[in-house]
Amino acid sequence: KNQNSSQPSTLKTPRARKHPSRTNKSSATMQVVSVNPRHPVDDIDDPEAYGAKPEAGEKSFLQRNSKALKSILLLGVVGAVGVVGYVLGESQTTETQAEAASPTTDSDGTVERTPLERAKETLFSGYNDPSNEALTGELTTAMLDPLLDQWIESGSLNDQFLTDDVMGSFKVYRDSHYEDVNAIRALSSTERNLKGRELIGDYDEPLVDEAWELIEDADYSGGVVFGDDKVTALVKGSKCWVLAEESNSDTDWNANFQLGQSDIQSIGEPQVQSSACGCSVQGSGNWCAEYNVCAQKVVVGRGYKGFVDSYNAMNTDIWNMMQTTCGSRDIVLAGYSRGGALLNVLAYGLYTEGLVPTSKLTLVTFGSPRALVDRDSDAVHAKFTQWRMVYKGDIAPSVPYGWMGFKHYGTMRCYECNYSEGRDRPNWSWSTGDHTSYCLYFGDASCPN
Repeated sequence: KNQNSSQPSTLKTPRARKHPSRTNKSSATMQVVSVNPRHPVDDIDDPEAYGAKPEAGEKSFLQRNSKALKSILLLGVVGAVGVVGYVLGESQTTETQAEAASPTTDSDGTVERTPLERAKETLFSGYNDPSNEALTGELTTAMLDPLLDQWIESGSLNDQFLTDDVMGSFKVYRDSHYEDVNAIRALSSTERNLKGRELIGDYDEPLVDEAWELIEDADYSGGVVFGDDKVTALVKGSKCWVLAEESNSDTDWNANFQLGQSDIQSIGEPQVQSSACGCSVQGSGNWCAEYNVCAQKVVVGRGYKGFVDSYNAMNTDIWNMMQTTCGSRDIVLAGYSRGGALLNVLAYGLYTEGLVPTSKLTLVTFGSPRALVDRDSDAVHAKFTQWRMVYKGDIAPSVPYGWMGFKHYGTMRCYECNYSEGRDRPNWSWSTGDHTSYCLYFGDASCPN
Protein backbone atom coordinates (compact mmCIF):
# COMPACT_ATOMS: atom_id res chain seq x y z
CA LYS A 1 0.00 0.00 0.00
CA ASN A 2 1.52 3.33 -1.05
CA GLN A 3 0.97 6.33 1.12
CA ASN A 4 -0.41 9.38 -0.64
CA SER A 5 1.92 12.16 -1.61
CA SER A 6 1.60 15.50 0.12
CA GLN A 7 2.07 17.25 -3.22
CA PRO A 8 -0.69 17.68 -5.79
CA SER A 9 -0.52 15.17 -8.65
CA THR A 10 0.49 16.30 -12.11
CA LEU A 11 -0.99 15.55 -15.50
CA LYS A 12 0.56 13.44 -18.18
CA THR A 13 0.94 15.02 -21.59
CA PRO A 14 -2.58 14.80 -23.06
CA ARG A 15 -3.19 12.81 -26.21
CA ALA A 16 -4.61 14.63 -29.19
CA ARG A 17 -8.39 14.69 -29.07
CA LYS A 18 -11.13 15.57 -31.44
CA HIS A 19 -14.41 16.05 -29.66
CA PRO A 20 -17.45 15.31 -31.81
CA SER A 21 -20.26 17.85 -31.65
CA ARG A 22 -22.90 16.95 -29.07
CA THR A 23 -25.48 19.02 -30.94
CA ASN A 24 -25.57 16.84 -34.03
CA LYS A 25 -24.86 13.25 -33.07
CA SER A 26 -25.76 10.59 -35.57
CA SER A 27 -25.43 6.84 -35.62
CA ALA A 28 -22.38 7.22 -37.87
CA THR A 29 -20.51 8.87 -35.01
CA MET A 30 -20.51 5.64 -33.02
CA GLN A 31 -20.68 3.05 -35.79
CA VAL A 32 -16.96 2.41 -35.52
CA VAL A 33 -17.46 0.47 -32.28
CA SER A 34 -20.84 -1.14 -32.94
CA VAL A 35 -19.12 -4.44 -33.77
CA ASN A 36 -16.18 -5.76 -31.77
CA PRO A 37 -14.38 -8.57 -33.64
CA ARG A 38 -13.61 -10.31 -30.37
CA HIS A 39 -17.23 -10.12 -29.23
CA PRO A 40 -19.66 -10.60 -32.14
CA VAL A 41 -22.57 -10.12 -29.77
CA ASP A 42 -21.67 -6.44 -29.61
CA ASP A 43 -23.40 -5.86 -32.97
CA ILE A 44 -26.38 -3.75 -31.96
CA ASP A 45 -28.04 -4.48 -35.28
CA ASP A 46 -27.97 -8.26 -34.84
CA PRO A 47 -31.68 -9.22 -34.55
CA GLU A 48 -30.83 -12.13 -32.30
CA ALA A 49 -29.06 -9.81 -29.89
CA TYR A 50 -32.50 -8.28 -29.41
CA GLY A 51 -34.16 -11.57 -28.70
CA ALA A 52 -35.17 -12.80 -32.18
CA LYS A 53 -34.91 -16.54 -32.89
CA PRO A 54 -32.53 -17.73 -35.68
CA GLU A 55 -33.85 -18.92 -39.00
CA ALA A 56 -34.43 -22.63 -39.42
CA GLY A 57 -31.15 -24.43 -40.12
CA GLU A 58 -28.95 -21.68 -38.67
CA LYS A 59 -26.62 -22.33 -35.77
CA SER A 60 -27.98 -21.25 -32.44
CA PHE A 61 -26.91 -17.93 -30.95
CA LEU A 62 -25.08 -19.83 -28.19
CA GLN A 63 -23.13 -21.90 -30.77
CA ARG A 64 -22.21 -18.93 -32.95
CA ASN A 65 -20.98 -16.83 -30.02
CA SER A 66 -19.27 -19.37 -27.81
CA LYS A 67 -16.10 -17.25 -27.59
CA ALA A 68 -18.00 -14.19 -26.49
CA LEU A 69 -19.81 -16.23 -23.86
CA LYS A 70 -16.50 -17.42 -22.45
CA SER A 71 -15.70 -13.85 -21.46
CA ILE A 72 -19.04 -13.56 -19.69
CA LEU A 73 -18.24 -16.73 -17.73
CA LEU A 74 -15.82 -14.48 -15.81
CA LEU A 75 -18.92 -13.42 -13.97
CA GLY A 76 -18.52 -16.71 -12.15
CA VAL A 77 -21.27 -18.48 -10.33
CA VAL A 78 -24.50 -16.92 -9.15
CA GLY A 79 -23.52 -13.49 -10.45
CA ALA A 80 -23.72 -14.95 -13.94
CA VAL A 81 -27.26 -16.10 -13.37
CA GLY A 82 -28.41 -12.60 -14.30
CA VAL A 83 -27.18 -13.28 -17.85
CA VAL A 84 -30.58 -14.89 -18.39
CA GLY A 85 -31.64 -11.75 -20.25
CA TYR A 86 -28.84 -12.38 -22.75
CA VAL A 87 -28.40 -16.11 -23.22
CA LEU A 88 -32.03 -17.06 -23.21
CA GLY A 89 -33.66 -14.26 -25.14
CA GLU A 90 -36.69 -14.97 -27.25
CA SER A 91 -39.10 -12.21 -28.18
CA GLN A 92 -42.15 -12.35 -25.96
CA THR A 93 -45.65 -11.34 -26.89
CA THR A 94 -46.81 -7.82 -26.06
CA GLU A 95 -49.28 -9.30 -23.63
CA THR A 96 -46.58 -11.16 -21.69
CA GLN A 97 -44.26 -8.15 -21.67
CA ALA A 98 -46.91 -5.77 -20.42
CA GLU A 99 -47.93 -8.29 -17.78
CA ALA A 100 -44.37 -8.34 -16.35
CA ALA A 101 -44.43 -4.59 -15.74
CA SER A 102 -48.03 -4.18 -14.59
CA PRO A 103 -49.21 -4.63 -11.02
CA THR A 104 -52.00 -7.08 -10.29
CA THR A 105 -55.01 -6.36 -8.11
CA ASP A 106 -56.54 -8.53 -5.40
CA SER A 107 -60.29 -9.15 -5.29
CA ASP A 108 -60.54 -6.58 -2.49
CA GLY A 109 -58.97 -3.92 -4.71
CA THR A 110 -55.53 -3.96 -3.07
CA VAL A 111 -52.70 -3.36 -5.56
CA GLU A 112 -50.06 -6.06 -5.32
CA ARG A 113 -46.40 -5.93 -6.37
CA THR A 114 -45.62 -6.25 -10.07
CA PRO A 115 -44.45 -9.63 -11.39
CA LEU A 116 -40.95 -8.15 -11.74
CA GLU A 117 -40.97 -7.04 -8.11
CA ARG A 118 -42.13 -10.48 -7.03
CA ALA A 119 -39.43 -12.10 -9.18
CA LYS A 120 -36.75 -9.95 -7.57
CA GLU A 121 -38.05 -10.87 -4.13
CA THR A 122 -37.95 -14.59 -4.96
CA LEU A 123 -34.40 -14.50 -6.35
CA PHE A 124 -33.15 -12.23 -3.54
CA SER A 125 -34.55 -14.65 -0.97
CA GLY A 126 -32.81 -17.61 -2.61
CA TYR A 127 -29.56 -15.68 -3.01
CA ASN A 128 -29.52 -14.91 0.72
CA ASP A 129 -30.38 -18.47 1.76
CA PRO A 130 -27.06 -20.22 2.55
CA SER A 131 -28.74 -23.62 2.14
CA ASN A 132 -29.59 -22.89 -1.50
CA GLU A 133 -26.55 -24.49 -3.12
CA ALA A 134 -27.57 -23.42 -6.62
CA LEU A 135 -28.14 -19.70 -6.10
CA THR A 136 -25.24 -19.29 -3.66
CA GLY A 137 -22.48 -20.83 -5.71
CA GLU A 138 -23.16 -23.69 -8.13
CA LEU A 139 -25.25 -22.28 -10.96
CA THR A 140 -23.34 -20.99 -14.00
CA THR A 141 -24.27 -19.32 -17.27
CA ALA A 142 -23.47 -22.43 -19.29
CA MET A 143 -25.83 -24.51 -17.13
CA LEU A 144 -28.70 -22.04 -17.10
CA ASP A 145 -29.52 -22.10 -20.81
CA PRO A 146 -30.33 -25.81 -21.11
CA LEU A 147 -31.90 -25.83 -17.65
CA LEU A 148 -34.39 -23.11 -18.55
CA ASP A 149 -35.10 -24.76 -21.91
CA GLN A 150 -35.78 -27.98 -20.05
CA TRP A 151 -37.97 -26.20 -17.52
CA ILE A 152 -40.04 -24.51 -20.24
CA GLU A 153 -40.48 -27.82 -22.09
CA SER A 154 -41.24 -30.06 -19.13
CA GLY A 155 -42.86 -27.58 -16.77
CA SER A 156 -40.63 -28.54 -13.85
CA LEU A 157 -37.04 -29.50 -13.07
CA ASN A 158 -37.94 -31.40 -9.89
CA ASP A 159 -35.04 -29.59 -8.22
CA GLN A 160 -35.14 -28.51 -4.57
CA PHE A 161 -33.18 -25.31 -5.34
CA LEU A 162 -34.21 -24.45 -8.91
CA THR A 163 -37.89 -24.52 -8.11
CA ASP A 164 -40.66 -23.44 -10.45
CA ASP A 165 -40.77 -20.10 -8.61
CA VAL A 166 -37.04 -19.52 -9.18
CA MET A 167 -37.06 -20.49 -12.85
CA GLY A 168 -40.23 -18.50 -13.47
CA SER A 169 -38.57 -15.48 -11.85
CA PHE A 170 -35.61 -15.69 -14.23
CA LYS A 171 -38.06 -15.83 -17.12
CA VAL A 172 -39.85 -12.71 -15.88
CA TYR A 173 -36.51 -10.86 -15.75
CA ARG A 174 -35.75 -11.86 -19.31
CA ASP A 175 -39.19 -10.86 -20.56
CA SER A 176 -38.94 -7.47 -18.86
CA HIS A 177 -35.58 -6.74 -20.47
CA TYR A 178 -36.61 -7.72 -23.98
CA GLU A 179 -39.83 -5.74 -23.83
CA ASP A 180 -37.77 -2.56 -23.80
CA VAL A 181 -35.09 -3.82 -26.21
CA ASN A 182 -37.60 -4.94 -28.82
CA ALA A 183 -39.56 -1.69 -28.55
CA ILE A 184 -36.44 0.35 -29.32
CA ARG A 185 -35.39 -2.03 -32.08
CA ALA A 186 -38.76 -1.43 -33.74
CA LEU A 187 -37.98 2.29 -34.14
CA SER A 188 -36.71 3.58 -37.45
CA SER A 189 -33.06 4.66 -37.58
CA THR A 190 -34.18 8.30 -37.55
CA GLU A 191 -36.36 7.77 -34.49
CA ARG A 192 -33.55 5.91 -32.76
CA ASN A 193 -31.09 8.73 -33.45
CA LEU A 194 -33.56 11.30 -32.12
CA LYS A 195 -34.07 9.19 -29.02
CA GLY A 196 -30.31 8.95 -28.54
CA ARG A 197 -29.85 12.72 -28.75
CA GLU A 198 -32.75 13.21 -26.35
CA LEU A 199 -31.27 10.83 -23.80
CA ILE A 200 -27.74 12.24 -23.86
CA GLY A 201 -28.70 15.86 -24.38
CA ASP A 202 -29.43 17.07 -20.86
CA TYR A 203 -26.23 16.95 -18.82
CA ASP A 204 -23.29 19.16 -17.86
CA GLU A 205 -21.33 18.55 -21.06
CA PRO A 206 -18.18 20.61 -20.31
CA LEU A 207 -17.84 19.09 -16.84
CA VAL A 208 -18.29 15.52 -18.10
CA ASP A 209 -15.88 16.04 -21.01
CA GLU A 210 -13.25 17.42 -18.64
CA ALA A 211 -13.83 14.57 -16.19
CA TRP A 212 -13.13 11.94 -18.83
CA GLU A 213 -9.98 13.72 -20.06
CA LEU A 214 -8.58 14.05 -16.55
CA ILE A 215 -9.30 10.39 -15.67
CA GLU A 216 -7.43 9.27 -18.78
CA ASP A 217 -4.44 11.65 -18.50
CA ALA A 218 -3.81 11.91 -14.75
CA ASP A 219 -0.61 10.62 -13.18
CA TYR A 220 -1.70 8.21 -10.45
CA SER A 221 1.81 7.42 -9.19
CA GLY A 222 1.64 10.02 -6.41
CA GLY A 223 -1.84 9.07 -5.23
CA VAL A 224 -3.27 6.37 -3.02
CA VAL A 225 -2.72 2.81 -4.26
CA PHE A 226 -4.14 -0.44 -2.93
CA GLY A 227 -3.53 -3.47 -5.11
CA ASP A 228 -4.61 -2.41 -8.60
CA ASP A 229 -6.87 0.39 -7.36
CA LYS A 230 -5.48 3.92 -7.79
CA VAL A 231 -6.94 7.24 -6.69
CA THR A 232 -5.31 10.65 -7.06
CA ALA A 233 -6.22 14.31 -6.51
CA LEU A 234 -5.27 17.44 -8.42
CA VAL A 235 -6.32 21.07 -8.71
CA LYS A 236 -7.46 22.50 -12.02
CA GLY A 237 -9.00 25.94 -12.09
CA SER A 238 -11.42 26.45 -9.24
CA LYS A 239 -12.05 22.74 -8.70
CA CYS A 240 -10.26 19.94 -6.93
CA TRP A 241 -10.58 16.69 -8.84
CA VAL A 242 -10.44 13.29 -7.15
CA LEU A 243 -9.88 10.72 -9.88
CA ALA A 244 -9.98 6.91 -10.02
CA GLU A 245 -9.01 4.94 -13.09
CA GLU A 246 -10.19 1.56 -14.30
CA SER A 247 -8.36 -1.61 -13.31
CA ASN A 248 -6.68 -3.65 -16.03
CA SER A 249 -5.93 -6.67 -13.86
CA ASP A 250 -7.78 -9.92 -14.57
CA THR A 251 -7.58 -10.76 -10.87
CA ASP A 252 -9.04 -7.40 -9.95
CA TRP A 253 -11.78 -7.70 -12.57
CA ASN A 254 -12.80 -11.08 -11.15
CA ALA A 255 -12.98 -9.42 -7.73
CA ASN A 256 -15.69 -7.20 -9.20
CA PHE A 257 -17.89 -10.27 -9.12
CA GLN A 258 -17.14 -11.53 -5.63
CA LEU A 259 -20.40 -12.43 -4.00
CA GLY A 260 -21.63 -10.83 -0.83
CA GLN A 261 -21.63 -7.54 1.03
CA SER A 262 -19.23 -5.73 3.33
CA ASP A 263 -19.67 -3.00 5.93
CA ILE A 264 -18.52 0.45 4.82
CA GLN A 265 -16.11 1.83 7.40
CA SER A 266 -16.15 5.52 8.29
CA ILE A 267 -13.53 7.86 6.90
CA GLY A 268 -13.18 9.67 10.19
CA GLU A 269 -12.75 8.17 13.65
CA PRO A 270 -15.42 9.57 15.97
CA GLN A 271 -15.18 9.25 19.74
CA VAL A 272 -17.06 6.12 20.78
CA GLN A 273 -17.37 4.11 23.96
CA SER A 274 -16.72 0.41 23.39
CA SER A 275 -14.89 -2.68 24.60
CA ALA A 276 -12.18 -1.99 22.01
CA CYS A 277 -11.19 1.09 24.03
CA GLY A 278 -10.48 -0.85 27.22
CA CYS A 279 -12.14 -0.84 30.62
CA SER A 280 -12.29 2.22 32.87
CA VAL A 281 -14.43 0.82 35.71
CA GLN A 282 -14.21 -2.84 36.72
CA GLY A 283 -17.47 -4.48 37.76
CA SER A 284 -17.96 -6.59 40.86
CA GLY A 285 -17.56 -9.74 38.77
CA ASN A 286 -15.42 -10.59 35.74
CA TRP A 287 -17.03 -7.94 33.62
CA CYS A 288 -16.40 -4.28 32.87
CA ALA A 289 -18.84 -1.82 34.39
CA GLU A 290 -17.80 1.00 32.07
CA TYR A 291 -15.69 1.11 28.91
CA ASN A 292 -13.29 3.86 27.92
CA VAL A 293 -14.05 6.34 25.16
CA CYS A 294 -11.67 6.45 22.21
CA ALA A 295 -11.49 7.37 18.54
CA GLN A 296 -12.23 4.51 16.15
CA LYS A 297 -13.84 3.78 12.84
CA VAL A 298 -17.52 2.91 12.78
CA VAL A 299 -19.84 1.29 10.25
CA VAL A 300 -21.69 3.89 8.15
CA GLY A 301 -23.27 1.69 5.48
CA ARG A 302 -23.07 -1.45 3.43
CA GLY A 303 -22.04 -2.22 -0.13
CA TYR A 304 -20.65 -4.71 -2.60
CA LYS A 305 -17.70 -6.66 -1.17
CA GLY A 306 -15.59 -6.50 -4.34
CA PHE A 307 -15.43 -2.69 -4.06
CA VAL A 308 -16.00 -1.91 -0.38
CA ASP A 309 -13.07 -3.97 0.92
CA SER A 310 -10.65 -1.92 -1.20
CA TYR A 311 -12.40 1.33 -0.26
CA ASN A 312 -12.08 0.56 3.45
CA ALA A 313 -8.33 0.05 3.02
CA MET A 314 -7.94 3.38 1.17
CA ASN A 315 -10.49 5.84 2.55
CA THR A 316 -8.42 7.44 5.32
CA ASP A 317 -5.44 8.00 2.99
CA ILE A 318 -7.74 9.39 0.28
CA TRP A 319 -9.29 11.83 2.74
CA ASN A 320 -5.85 12.95 3.96
CA MET A 321 -4.80 13.50 0.34
CA MET A 322 -7.96 15.52 -0.30
CA GLN A 323 -7.36 17.72 2.73
CA THR A 324 -3.78 18.38 1.64
CA THR A 325 -4.63 19.03 -2.02
CA CYS A 326 -8.11 20.51 -2.14
CA GLY A 327 -8.38 23.04 0.65
CA SER A 328 -11.79 24.74 0.47
CA ARG A 329 -12.30 24.21 -3.29
CA ASP A 330 -15.34 22.54 -4.82
CA ILE A 331 -14.72 18.81 -5.19
CA VAL A 332 -15.47 16.69 -8.26
CA LEU A 333 -15.14 12.91 -7.91
CA ALA A 334 -14.64 11.30 -11.33
CA GLY A 335 -14.07 7.59 -11.98
CA TYR A 336 -14.27 5.00 -14.73
CA SER A 337 -15.36 1.35 -14.39
CA ARG A 338 -14.20 -0.08 -11.04
CA GLY A 339 -12.79 3.35 -10.23
CA GLY A 340 -16.30 4.73 -10.58
CA ALA A 341 -17.60 2.15 -8.12
CA LEU A 342 -14.93 3.10 -5.56
CA LEU A 343 -15.85 6.77 -5.89
CA ASN A 344 -19.56 5.91 -5.55
CA VAL A 345 -18.69 4.57 -2.09
CA LEU A 346 -16.43 7.55 -1.34
CA ALA A 347 -19.16 10.02 -2.30
CA TYR A 348 -21.56 8.15 -0.02
CA GLY A 349 -19.05 8.35 2.85
CA LEU A 350 -18.34 12.07 2.35
CA TYR A 351 -22.07 12.79 2.33
CA THR A 352 -23.04 10.50 5.20
CA GLU A 353 -20.27 11.75 7.47
CA GLY A 354 -20.87 15.41 6.51
CA LEU A 355 -17.25 15.94 5.46
CA VAL A 356 -18.03 17.96 2.31
CA PRO A 357 -21.04 20.32 1.90
CA THR A 358 -23.46 19.02 -0.72
CA SER A 359 -23.23 22.34 -2.58
CA LYS A 360 -19.51 21.72 -3.15
CA LEU A 361 -19.66 18.02 -4.10
CA THR A 362 -20.11 16.48 -7.57
CA LEU A 363 -19.83 12.85 -8.73
CA VAL A 364 -19.24 11.83 -12.36
CA THR A 365 -18.83 8.16 -13.30
CA PHE A 366 -18.38 6.29 -16.58
CA GLY A 367 -19.41 2.64 -16.85
CA SER A 368 -19.66 2.19 -13.10
CA PRO A 369 -21.08 -1.02 -11.59
CA ARG A 370 -23.55 -0.88 -8.71
CA ALA A 371 -21.77 -0.36 -5.38
CA LEU A 372 -24.30 0.23 -2.56
CA VAL A 373 -27.14 -1.80 -1.10
CA ASP A 374 -30.64 -0.54 -1.82
CA ARG A 375 -31.10 1.27 1.50
CA ASP A 376 -27.86 3.25 1.35
CA SER A 377 -28.24 4.02 -2.35
CA ASP A 378 -31.67 5.51 -1.60
CA ALA A 379 -30.17 7.56 1.24
CA VAL A 380 -27.64 9.33 -1.02
CA HIS A 381 -29.57 9.50 -4.30
CA ALA A 382 -29.99 13.07 -5.64
CA LYS A 383 -28.52 14.64 -2.50
CA PHE A 384 -25.81 16.42 -4.55
CA THR A 385 -24.84 16.64 -8.25
CA GLN A 386 -24.49 13.10 -9.60
CA TRP A 387 -23.93 12.15 -13.26
CA ARG A 388 -23.77 8.47 -14.24
CA MET A 389 -22.65 8.07 -17.86
CA VAL A 390 -23.29 4.81 -19.75
CA TYR A 391 -22.20 3.92 -23.27
CA LYS A 392 -24.34 1.63 -25.47
CA GLY A 393 -24.66 -1.93 -24.13
CA ASP A 394 -21.81 -1.71 -21.59
CA ILE A 395 -21.96 -4.79 -19.35
CA ALA A 396 -20.47 -3.19 -16.21
CA PRO A 397 -23.46 -1.03 -15.14
CA SER A 398 -25.66 -4.14 -15.05
CA VAL A 399 -23.62 -5.80 -12.28
CA PRO A 400 -23.81 -6.72 -9.48
CA TYR A 401 -27.40 -7.52 -10.35
CA GLY A 402 -30.28 -5.62 -8.84
CA TRP A 403 -31.93 -8.78 -7.55
CA MET A 404 -28.86 -9.28 -5.34
CA GLY A 405 -29.89 -6.19 -3.37
CA PHE A 406 -27.71 -3.48 -4.95
CA LYS A 407 -28.83 -0.26 -6.64
CA HIS A 408 -27.39 2.63 -8.65
CA TYR A 409 -27.85 6.25 -7.61
CA GLY A 410 -27.58 9.50 -9.54
CA THR A 411 -28.83 10.73 -12.91
CA MET A 412 -28.14 8.29 -15.74
CA ARG A 413 -27.26 9.50 -19.23
CA CYS A 414 -26.78 6.81 -21.87
CA TYR A 415 -25.54 7.21 -25.44
CA GLU A 416 -26.90 4.87 -28.16
CA CYS A 417 -28.35 2.45 -25.63
CA ASN A 418 -30.81 -0.17 -26.79
CA TYR A 419 -32.88 0.28 -23.64
CA SER A 420 -34.46 3.21 -21.83
CA GLU A 421 -32.70 5.30 -19.23
CA GLY A 422 -33.55 4.97 -15.57
CA ARG A 423 -31.97 5.39 -12.19
CA ASP A 424 -31.17 1.66 -11.82
CA ARG A 425 -30.88 0.68 -15.48
CA PRO A 426 -29.70 -1.56 -17.06
CA ASN A 427 -31.21 -4.73 -15.61
CA TRP A 428 -28.92 -6.67 -17.92
CA SER A 429 -26.57 -5.70 -20.72
CA TRP A 430 -23.84 -7.74 -22.35
CA SER A 431 -21.10 -5.84 -24.18
CA THR A 432 -17.54 -5.96 -22.88
CA GLY A 433 -16.48 -4.17 -26.07
CA ASP A 434 -18.69 -1.18 -25.27
CA HIS A 435 -17.23 -1.08 -21.75
CA THR A 436 -13.76 -0.45 -23.19
CA SER A 437 -14.92 2.06 -25.82
CA TYR A 438 -15.95 5.18 -23.87
CA CYS A 439 -12.78 6.83 -25.15
CA LEU A 440 -14.07 6.59 -28.73
CA TYR A 441 -17.19 8.56 -27.77
CA PHE A 442 -14.92 11.32 -26.54
CA GLY A 443 -13.01 11.38 -29.82
CA ASP A 444 -9.77 9.69 -28.78
CA ALA A 445 -8.87 7.60 -31.84
CA SER A 446 -5.74 6.25 -30.16
CA CYS A 447 -7.61 4.65 -27.26
CA PRO A 448 -7.38 0.87 -26.72
CA ASN A 449 -10.38 -1.32 -27.47
